[in-house]
Amino acid sequence: MNEKSKNFIPTILGNLFKGSVLRIKEKNSMIHVSPYRGNIFFKVSKNGFYKSQKKEKIKLDVNDFLTPVEFNNIIGIGKNFKNNVKKNDITQFKLNPDFFLMNTNAILANYKSTKLPYYYSSVLIEPEIGVVIKKECKNINVKEIHNYIKGYLICNDLSGRDLKKIIKDNTLLRKSSDGFLPVSSALIPHSNEKSFVL
Repeated sequence: MNEKSKNFIPTILGNLFKGSVLRIKEKNSMIHVSPYRGNIFFKVSKNGFYKSQKKEKIKLDVNDFLTPVEFNNIIGIGKNFKNNVKKNDITQFKLNPDFFLMNTNAILANYKSTKLPYYYSSVLIEPEIGVVIKKECKNINVKEIHNYIKGYLICNDLSGRDLKKIIKDNTLLRKSSDGFLPVSSALIPHSNEKSFVL
């Protein structure tokens, strides 16, 4: 077994990073869990720490999982990747980033399905890394960024294509239709390591 595979645990959701934090509803409250193996998970705090010395376990089904966090503002960055990136392209992007907002109705939990709206014939699906910000920030120093990142998650960014029945397309419909942002069940907590595996 190589070092990389030791970081992953086989579960009912697929192979999860061993430090992943997931959220479920238990009775009338939200609790957090971390993978043990298969359908068994440890109960943990929202930061991924064990809730007790006994490392209490719980059996779960794929439908028990919620999105790993509650979403408020969703900010997307467009045109941030292409083949054969040149230094000038990066400089131009930094000077003129393409930001867009998405509504929370676009969020779709893992193992849920969405329907194509009547005004599009198809969608483009782009895999993305979501960065979850844990507290309010503005104009912060690059060296302080790590103090504001809660963690990372995998998501699919759906973009409506082939407009029909509406004359003109717009970003709101194209990016924020219901279920157009499926997200993973697991959050990878931020660490100060320079590289990590999702």
